[in-house]
Amino acid sequence: MYSDLKRSKLRPALVISNSVYNSTSLDIVALRITSKPKRKWAVKITNKDVGRGFLEVESYVKVDSIFTIENNMIAKFVGKLNEMKINEVKLKLDELFDVSCRGCWDTIG
Repeated sequence: MYSDLKRSKLRPALVISNSVYNSTSLDIVALRITSKPKRKWAVKITNKDVGRGFLEVESYVKVDSIFTIENNMIAKFVGKLNEMKINEVKLKLDELFDVSCRGCWDTIG
């Protein structure tokens, strides 16, 4: 859970940066999590997908909503996804970015 600074509401997120990066940077890289119904670039998560912790409601990891946040803005640890769900998120990220795609890395401007 993190604070978005716009409101006092805490928001859930899935940390995707590795522990080496997290321990050497002031920021972490994360994906937003929402309770809104599934979209194309979302991965559904439920309590059966959580290895440690608990989700208050069925949620969706928004794979197309990547952001950085300062470590000191992290309010609390809610849980850890199991390996099967982590792999599903990784596959969806791979589908989104398709790094092997020729011509996909167009410049802007």
